[in-house]
Amino acid sequence: MRTPTRHTLLGAAGAAALAVTALTTLTTLTGCSIVDGVVQGVSSGVSGAFSDPNVEPTEPDIVIEVRFEGDTDTGSSARVDVDSPTSGTSYREDSVELPFSKEFRITADAFLPFRGVTASIEVPEAGKSVSCEILIDDHKVASGTATGSGSRAECERRLRLGPS
Repeated sequence: MRTPTRHTLLGAAGAAALAVTALTTLTTLTGCSIVDGVVQGVSSGVSGAFSDPNVEPTEPDIVIEVRFEGDTDTGSSARVDVDSPTSGTSYREDSVELPFSKEFRITADAFLPFRGVTASIEVPEAGKSVSCEILIDDHKVASGTATGSGSRAECERRLRLGPS
């Protein structure tokens, strides 16, 4: 272990003295109209930006799109569940025209704004196959296909911590 030399101790004392001098100078300048004007200008500029009625602060949204397709004109028992603490929603239809697309927007103003989305659709009696697809911010994150009358195509995307 190295013992401090006289130069190191004087350096630390010098740094402390410099800090005290700077603090004293700043305290003295706060009464100065120049410093007050700068502080007032900055604070009024900041508060003015938030109080402007023409400017609305917006949070970015997470855009979830669910798509259903098939070899017929309709799909049966379409279901979508979006799990979000702020913008969760469900969609149910006994019959939907194919191809089908529905968009959901999740506000990103919570710590974990999105927990997951599940979607499913059944092959109708007249059909052979259906598929579902989930896109989040235009990126395909899940898909599923079903074949045979009465079978169900399911797709799901859950929140994953870490790389996905």
